Amino acid sequence: MADHYLTPPDPPDDDTARIPTYLSHSYRVPDRGVNRFFHELFWDNGFALTVDPQSYALSTTHLETMMRDSACFVAVVPRRDEQPRYRCSPFAVYEYGLAVQAHKPRLIIIEAGVPRWCFPEDDRTIVFNRRHLHAKDYAARIAQLGEESRAHAGAGDRALGSVGLLLPPTPAYHEAAARIREVLHEAGYSPVRLELDDVDSATAAQRLDQLDFVVVDVAATATARLVPFVQGRFVPCVKLVHHRPGQAPPARIPRLLLDEALERGSAASEVAIWWNDPNELEYRLRRRVQPLHAPRREFLSRTEGLAYFRSLGRTRGPVFVSSAREDGDVARAVVDQLLSYNVRTFHYLYQNTLPVGELWKPSLPRKIEESQLFVPLLSREYWKSDWCRREYELAESLHRAGQLRMVPYFLDGVEEPEVEVQGVSVADAPRPKKAGRIAEHLDEHLFQHEYGPALTRYSSGPQRRPVPETDIAILTFLDEEYAAVRELLEDPERVNGTREVPNQYGWVTGTLTSEVQGAYHVVLALCSTGNENALLAARNTIDAFHPDCLLMVGVAGALDQELSLGDVVVSDRICGYEYGRVGQVFHPRPDWSFPADQSIAAAAHTMCAQEPDWSAEIGVAAPASPASRPRVVVGQVASGNKVVDDITNPNFAPVLRLWPRLVAVEMEALGGVLAVGDARERGHLIHFSMVRGISDRPLRTPRRTRTATAIGEQSQQRDLWKPRAAAAAATFATRLVRTAWPRPPRAPKI
Repeated sequence: MADHYLTPPDPPDDDTARIPTYLSHSYRVPDRGVNRFFHELFWDNGFALTVDPQSYALSTTHLETMMRDSACFVAVVPRRDEQPRYRCSPFAVYEYGLAVQAHKPRLIIIEAGVPRWCFPEDDRTIVFNRRHLHAKDYAARIAQLGEESRAHAGAGDRALGSVGLLLPPTPAYHEAAARIREVLHEAGYSPVRLELDDVDSATAAQRLDQLDFVVVDVAATATARLVPFVQGRFVPCVKLVHHRPGQAPPARIPRLLLDEALERGSAASEVAIWWNDPNELEYRLRRRVQPLHAPRREFLSRTEGLAYFRSLGRTRGPVFVSSAREDGDVARAVVDQLLSYNVRTFHYLYQNTLPVGELWKPSLPRKIEESQLFVPLLSREYWKSDWCRREYELAESLHRAGQLRMVPYFLDGVEEPEVEVQGVSVADAPRPKKAGRIAEHLDEHLFQHEYGPALTRYSSGPQRRPVPETDIAILTFLDEEYAAVRELLEDPERVNGTREVPNQYGWVTGTLTSEVQGAYHVVLALCSTGNENALLAARNTIDAFHPDCLLMVGVAGALDQELSLGDVVVSDRICGYEYGRVGQVFHPRPDWSFPADQSIAAAAHTMCAQEPDWSAEIGVAAPASPASRPRVVVGQVASGNKVVDDITNPNFAPVLRLWPRLVAVEMEALGGVLAVGDARERGHLIHFSMVRGISDRPLRTPRRTRTATAIGEQSQQRDLWKPRAAAAAATFATRLVRTAWPRPPRAPKI
């Protein structure tokens, strides 16, 4: 293991006019070395790389803005054997298409094995072999790109200006117009109504070129016809799609706005803002606009870029470093190096994030509890310190409870009997080298612990995975839910785990066959209830099986008064309601809200119309007789960690005031969407949806009039309806896959 460690970040280079370059790159762990090689190569040749910050949701507007404000485009495209047809990231193909549309000088560097047809310009494409990377092989092409791009080095230097509003004259947009303008004003833009019908094409082009971006409804007849002209000028667009409350949204946005690569890489819901409520539009538009005026992520030094690429795919801490004051030289060097690796770190002297004026003694235990990894630097002096011993004992108790990980490092070879956790000795290293070894080892440990299975899956060598790649991962949380789905799978087979990927969730594989699309490969999991458990289970299932979609199937409580027991809810948005502020009352925060896959939600509407008798296949009888035909409702679902028996409770009533359109409440979806977001940050583009059967209705009567009998009846009713609700959800979900799933399976129909 190398003993070197990075120097402190270089200051921005003000003497060299560097070329701002949009870089399309891989977020995956095995591609770190490739990314770092090309970053240094382009830095040495006068380029400053700009990257798209990782985020949960795709913003095509942000990508278009980055492309417009860059002098040139560079794509480093590793091979991905598991990606059908493209054999590389579909996003790289999409971003390349943006560069072509924007007429940017470009250089595409693809790994051997990536299809040529994805990047058809031979004079702008180079093939690389990751085992033989030599700067001289790329020197001529990079020099040529520099000559083509240098004159455009100031492309991104602009003040905030005007935003064009290209909205149809409908009552819905008349009502929402003031909110749209307010969001833009708050961000520093000047909104202007865009009139293009009564001017010639040259005047229209001049008006468009003066705008920062355009807000446009891409599905309305009055405005959709103008979108190709706007795109022809490569003006960034915030795309809107309005649909009436209670009606299905359009099945898809115009084909011209959604190329094949983007469809494979993301849900249609992330390309446009689908809305039917002005409050929701305002919230989502604000989130879409925010990154457009944020500072560009441009590397101002070689070291800044190296730290970024080194940190991709790795857990970001926090890491609590515990040391004796006498070992401060080693501790400080470890902290500095971890920070240069983009690892969030806490140390009571050298990286203390406690607020000024806060009492530090009672705060240190809380900082340990908030950490993911506890790193004690053990020495003779460490055990002499009462505070060090207290920190160690607390961390060890949390480690035993599974709430914290520990990696002890022995600085001088002294290991006392109470050290039961396996550690690492650096006693044989000279003192100036100890910190380097510790930081390098921690860097690798953070990868291996959280992404070990992913390292195996993403490697370019032989694949060691428990089963073939799957189309849909179905997560369930109760025995009734698991059994209901398993019964409907074709050829179910239990997964044999490996040492790298043990079967800890009852994984079963099977197929769901569509007469039109072919066979969908499915993996089914049984997880513990609660969002934290769902997050871990979803993450591990995604890492092991690399599905195209994560689908949660189970039961939920009804919030919509029109829902009956046994009805089915399909989510179009997940609202995490337990994140908020507690004052006199609880105030949930609106930003803990995530869209589900809109194309699946639209498919659910379609299936209900085309398959009205789907419920005849439900294999569990309803407790009430005669049973009514279940309704299917698409809507927003609240997700928390508690069973909600009473919607009038002061801790839940504010949730309904914030999101009045909530239709159901459950306990796992938030963990699922966070796991999907985590996967997307690591380069795995995955969709999310949820189908829930209604098993209970939370009480709505005031507490003072409520009887113990009513509470007992509610609990009894829930137990009676769980099997039927679980069966209804499983039947609808599997029928949806067989008849109306919006994407084909990865394996072609035979």
